[in-house]
Amino acid sequence: MFSSQFCSLDPSSKPTFPLLLHPLLEVLWILSLAVRPSKYKPVLFFLPIASILAWTWTCSRLETGRFGINFGLASRMMIILLSSSVDILLTNPQKYFASQKDITQKKFDGPEEKAPVVPSHFTSSNSYTNAHQATVNATQPQSSSIGSAPFLARFKWAVSYWFNPRSIGLPHEPTRVLPPKPSPSTTRTAFILQQLYTISIFYLLVDISLIMAHAYSARRSWMATHHGGMGHFDIWKLVNMGFGIQIYAMLVIEHCLIALTAVGLGLSEPQFWPPLYHNVTEAYTLKRFWGTFWQQLYRRVFIVHSDFFAHNILLLPRSRNKIIVFTKVTLVFLVSGILHFGGDALALQSLRKPGSFQFFCLQPVGLIIEDLILSVWCYFKPSAKVSSRTPPIFLKLVGFVWVFIWIGYTLPFWAEPLLDASYIEDVSKGVPSILLGLWKGQWVWPEDNQWEWTEKGP
Repeated sequence: MFSSQFCSLDPSSKPTFPLLLHPLLEVLWILSLAVRPSKYKPVLFFLPIASILAWTWTCSRLETGRFGINFGLASRMMIILLSSSVDILLTNPQKYFASQKDITQKKFDGPEEKAPVVPSHFTSSNSYTNAHQATVNATQPQSSSIGSAPFLARFKWAVSYWFNPRSIGLPHEPTRVLPPKPSPSTTRTAFILQQLYTISIFYLLVDISLIMAHAYSARRSWMATHHGGMGHFDIWKLVNMGFGIQIYAMLVIEHCLIALTAVGLGLSEPQFWPPLYHNVTEAYTLKRFWGTFWQQLYRRVFIVHSDFFAHNILLLPRSRNKIIVFTKVTLVFLVSGILHFGGDALALQSLRKPGSFQFFCLQPVGLIIEDLILSVWCYFKPSAKVSSRTPPIFLKLVGFVWVFIWIGYTLPFWAEPLLDASYIEDVSKGVPSILLGLWKGQWVWPEDNQWEWTEKGP
């Protein structure tokens, strides 16, 4: 019923989504964090959030005039839904997620809550499933905790918690999977200069990625017209990595801008702003790509939902069994797929077009293939089992090629529906381009920047 209604309605016949509902969703989530625990919280906060989003999906359309903004707004609303599910339905943030200062200066009672034991193979610094970081190795606070503080103090704590998705400085901070923090001796000036330098480097990367994405989109349209489409294993599929590189680079730039603003205004200290991503040289396996290199902004959202489904719905034991661990990893990617699919479906106004769910569901398949290959390798080369040993340069290069090919050939499932909706043309519109200027004499991406492809190229 929901699917047929969503798909059959002409998007142009739906009323425009009131943009003021987005800040309302943010406020509802923050207030749910600030109020004291109550059995009425799901009704007072999660039900309105879920209802607004259900209405948005079925009875309205996002219309900001820019598809890129529609896409970002839709994705953010899905993040609010799943994050509020964790904070309202599945956990009690006030009980476990007080500030680090509260943990160290207050006395607690009650037994320590242990994280479940998982195989060491999956708890190393490069593991995607690092020891169930959603379950905090902290004890239950007494009445002096944040839960007993005045509302204004709880609201301030809630805003800080809401603004800090990686839990930097909190007891459940996933320290072993985050990039190194700036040294406490780092001055504000040095930190700001470092962020400006990073922005300049990644702006060039955005430039390269936009050219790649435009070329891929033009090539794909030309192939559809002249050859009936592009084969799934066409080598040009790898150029589609421009879509992923653009998202990666833009997130880094946004993070740097926020960090230098917060530190520059004296609102925060440099050591609370580790890089968003690890060094790309860490991504020589799929496990390291997703568990070490990639940003961990929504790690807790994915892992808490994964553990809930694994242990409360599927009733799986907390075990060292590799099958159980892989099941939980698969659930993590399923939740990630749901998050991205929901945002794409809302932006595209279709349940049939988005392919993000397929992309994320394929990643566990790649991890299984990779684990089997590594197991066979370790069987014939026992010395490779030493986890602390850095692979030789040749093997790292093989790993990089493997990761690039796997991501490159699975990413089109996610990217192509968005490219068909002119995502890349929209996000590049009016953006200054050094490389395009040197190449074609166009120093700014034009308003009408749809590329044409010929036999000779773009």
